[in-house]
Order: sequence, then structure tokens, then C-alpha cells
Amino acid sequence: MKIRKRRVCLLVLSIIVAILGLSALGATIWYKQMISPFDAHAQQAFRINIKEGMGSSDIAKILEDNKIIKNSLAFSIYTRLHNSASKFKTGVYSVKSSQSVDEIVNHLTSGKTDEIAITFYPGSTLNKKIKNSDGREVESVLFKAGFSDDQIKKAFAAKYDSPVFAGRPENAGLEGYIYGETFYISLDETVEQVLQRSIDHLEKIVKKYNLEEKFKARGLTLYQGITLASIIQRESIGCGSGVETCEDQRKIASVFYKSPESQYAVGF
Repeated sequence: MKIRKRRVCLLVLSIIVAILGLSALGATIWYKQMISPFDAHAQQAFRINIKEGMGSSDIAKILEDNKIIKNSLAFSIYTRLHNSASKFKTGVYSVKSSQSVDEIVNHLTSGKTDEIAITFYPGSTLNKKIKNSDGREVESVLFKAGFSDDQIKKAFAAKYDSPVFAGRPENAGLEGYIYGETFYISLDETVEQVLQRSIDHLEKIVKKYNLEEKFKARGLTLYQGITLASIIQRESIGCGSGVETCEDQRKIASVFYKSPESQYAVGF
């Protein structure tokens, strides 16, 4: 009887061990499959912007949602097993679904960004203020991005080609022409190239919304309209990022349109 019970116990134990072994084998196969490239033949690059405070699970979800990796859980497991979960560096990186999780994690934790994000703020002045600088001026943004004072000054004095400069006085600078937006630039781009991209974006906005004709209907040249729009944005205090119009902007605009002292007065 005891021998029979022992055999039953051994059989049950063997079955349990076999199940655990098969489960472990299955988990290992699944894991290796999930950390392999999503598409070994893919050539399209995906830009991921790792921001301050983002964890491995946040990064994993972005990569999974954009079909760069097969499984976010496997990605998180990999980062824990390799002690990489807290080593991700902020910045903009270029990754492909043809890369393995190992290659992607190594790149995202290297700190060697492929691009940097530069954000110009709506209505910001071109040059840094002597006092009370808020760091939002175009000059300050470029300096924080790693460009030198000499590079920035040279770029501000350079000539740029765009239809948006129609009617601009010869001695006028770039004030009002640097469109408030975030641009992703490569590390080898010059300040001139960055500013040209912003100016080109402004040109697209002017064409898209037919702003030249709308300014003309109010008695303004394109130069006057762009300058006025920049002033209105700069003086607005109640408009959050991304808001095209708000009550503050309407009130400020009405002052310029109605004031006889304003060079932009249109006789309303």
C-alpha cells in the first residue's frame, strides 16, 4: 500500500514537474519570440520622443501601439531582467520595427539622440531681454538647443527666401516670422536651416488660411498683419498653448483695429 502511494506521489510530482517544465519552455519560447523584430524587413523609421518622467511601461506602450515591438509586457520584462528600466534617456530617437528589443533598448538608453526637439513659442520676441527673460525668446530657445551666440547672431542677420516676406521693409528683421511650433531637427542642422523650416511652416499657414487676403480686407499688408498677429499673441495672457483664439486676443486685436494712433488702424 505504501509502495503504491509512493508511486502515485511520484507520478503526480512527475506530472507537475513536466507541466512546469513545459510552461517554462513555452514562456521562454514566447519571450524570445516577443523580443525579436516586429518586421525584419521594415525600413520605415519611427520617431519616439522620450520625455522627462516617462517610464519603461510608457515607452513600451508607445512602441507597441506604433507596431515597433510585438509586446509591451515582453519589453518591460526585458528591461527589468537587464536592469534597464530606469536608464532611458530623454530625447528624440529614431527606431525601426526591424530592430530587436535588445537593439531598441540599447539605443534608447545610450543618450545618443538622433534628433532634438526645438519649441518656438507663439508671439515670442526674437532677442533675449536684458532683464526678466522668461527663456521663451527665439534666441534663448536656440541657445538651450546647443547653438552658440555667434551662430545665432549670424543666423538672425542672414537672408531668407519666402513669399511671406512680401512688403517687409529692408531693415526689418525676423521678428514675428518665427512660427510658434515644435520642430524636430537633426544634430547637424544649422541655425539658418532651423529658422528656414519655421519660416516655411509660417508660409504654409498663410496659404492654408488665405491670410494675405484676409489682412488686405482689413487694410493691412502681409507684413503688418504678421507683425500685428505676433504682438497680439505676445500680449495675450489668457490663451493656453495650442489655442488659436481666445477672448484676450479678440480684445487686444480690437484695440489695434480701432485705435487712431495705431499704424495698423483700419477705421473700424
